[in-house]
Amino acid sequence: MIEITLHETAETLAGKPGQDYVLLITEDFVAELPRLRERLHGHAVCGAVVPYLIADRRTLASGIACLALPRDGAFAVVLPMPADPAAIQRALAGRDFTSLLLFADGLSRHLDDFAGALDGPVRGRTVLGTGVGTKDFTPGPVVFDAAGIRADAALLVGTGLRLRAGARHGWESIHGPLVVTSAEGNVLHELNGEPAFGVYRRILAEQEGVGIRADNFLAVAKSYPFGIATFKGSEIVVRDPIRANPDGSLTIVSSVRRLDALYIMKGVRQQLLDSSRALSRDTFAGGGFSQAFLFDCISRVLFLEDDFARELDGVCDGAGASGPRIFGVTSIGEITNAGHSGVKVLNKTTLLGAVEHV
Repeated sequence: MIEITLHETAETLAGKPGQDYVLLITEDFVAELPRLRERLHGHAVCGAVVPYLIADRRTLASGIACLALPRDGAFAVVLPMPADPAAIQRALAGRDFTSLLLFADGLSRHLDDFAGALDGPVRGRTVLGTGVGTKDFTPGPVVFDAAGIRADAALLVGTGLRLRAGARHGWESIHGPLVVTSAEGNVLHELNGEPAFGVYRRILAEQEGVGIRADNFLAVAKSYPFGIATFKGSEIVVRDPIRANPDGSLTIVSSVRRLDALYIMKGVRQQLLDSSRALSRDTFAGGGFSQAFLFDCISRVLFLEDDFARELDGVCDGAGASGPRIFGVTSIGEITNAGHSGVKVLNKTTLLGAVEHV
């Protein structure tokens, strides 16, 4: 297990001999980073900014999660994004780890490339990761270590934890495929040879009777993400549009590539709730788990609103009355190799990792 404590202020932080620390903080604690480091003086400290923290059935809009890493059983390293496989290999060379917890800048246009670069260096290990950032999707510095806080960076935490991991989303396709004819990183320029926002807006108006504009974009788009069909028989990989740009392009979480086939998806609340409950039931089947990590997309919070509490109830119910404590964050992209041929970035998805007793 990794010892995890939750704090409402910096004053309750205290270090222990033989441990270093990963801090997951909400954005209101960024200004207090010097104080947090002072409280843990003599220990290596790194971490990331997250929209919300999750503690079992609770969502915390403000707080600090302190993950204690034993120096002889875990490690943490911050790398720039992008990083090629050779750079990641050098950073991980000689490290003994069974699983990798990953906290990467969720709004970086290098997110997909970074995830792909992990494939070789982490082969044979389970990756459980989350995109990090702020509640309002404002790009900025969100990953920190002794050198400071920066954007376009990723925190890799190697552990000896044995994880049973899985992911589901519950969204359904209502239109497609549409062909990506122009894209660059996390900016989708054209679909079927036309400006992407114009195509998206027209389809929502024709099929759903919904009007979407730049000034109401998030309020509408939270219900209608894109999806990319995969070739392994798993669920469609969801891509989250978060901004309409003046040139007619769309900014999305993660990225798409030219000639990808995209579908427009639709959310039905009960289907999303059913999918996360089923994921929990399957993940915790058979028992024998000491701890669990939940990375649940921030856009599910926006879409489900008050019903997000029902989603957390479903996940906790699936663990059973005597099941493990569940810790998590709301994510800006979910990252895993569970159920995929390599490390993939997902969106609008529930990602769950149960720690097996050893």
